Amino acid sequence: QSLPQTIKVETIKAFKLKGVQATIKDKAIDLHNSLVTKQYLNEECKKDFIKLFTGTQAENKISWLGQKGELKSFVDFLLSLGKIENCQSNKWTITAANFKFLNDDFNANTIKDTKKAKNHINIKQIVQRIN
Repeated sequence: QSLPQTIKVETIKAFKLKGVQATIKDKAIDLHNSLVTKQYLNEECKKDFIKLFTGTQAENKISWLGQKGELKSFVDFLLSLGKIENCQSNKWTITAANFKFLNDDFNANTIKDTKKAKNHINIKQIVQRIN
């Protein structure tokens, strides 16, 4: 009698905006556009950004143009304002897997230990606009 093999489930390193599946992509597009307007993202990352926020890991890391603390605030507000499915326990792993600062990769602890942005109210307004 052989023992059952344990199957390691690879968790998808992605965020998923809340809402009806049909509207999630539009929300992700709107969110991307808001972040581009405020110069947190480049237009070029649109495809990867939409993937990331519709539940699929981005193929290419998304270059965050703002401060590290702004990215931290962005993820925290997405969760605290209930805009994405709950991933509290691995939010920084997901963030590190999908974002980079300019061209620098970073790990989950880097972002976890970053101080919140002073101008986090700007980020909060962008996140609050997601409907």
